[in-house]
Amino acid sequence: MLRASAAGKTFQHPSVPKSAQASLDHATKLYAAAHSGERAMARIAETERLAALQTQSTRLKP
Repeated sequence: MLRASAAGKTFQHPSVPKSAQASLDHATKLYAAAHSGERAMARIAETERLAALQTQSTRLKP
């Protein structure tokens, strides 16, 4: 699902009826947006954590 959304293609699955494919594609786009937002927040948190560690380590060294 994420790969199809990232590539700009519609996600289709054989078990989903053709009448519901548009809803599936919409759900895929929402899922991809939420997932990319989570990844962005994780990157920001990791950057802040590393910056805090670097400032603490410089203060603790004699």
